[in-house]
Amino acid sequence: MNAIPCPAHQVPRQMFGMPEHKVTLIRAQADALLAHASMLESFRRACADTNNSYGEEAWKHLAGQARLQAELLYTRANILESCSK
Repeated sequence: MNAIPCPAHQVPRQMFGMPEHKVTLIRAQADALLAHASMLESFRRACADTNNSYGEEAWKHLAGQARLQAELLYTRANILESCSK
């Protein structure tokens, strides 16, 4: 019978080596979100230049959400990093 291995039975190196990789991955995701927020902000500016207030409001909201999520990811990465030390 095939059983799912219990995480408690893993080699400790495997269990404690993962946070460094997760921190790097989370920071890369946050960087990508910040780059995306910059692009969304350029769309907002284009709408503002053409007096499209509805579009400007929508892009502003989306850019703000992307920046907020990036900040949350950076915070999570910092917490994981401090816990792994």
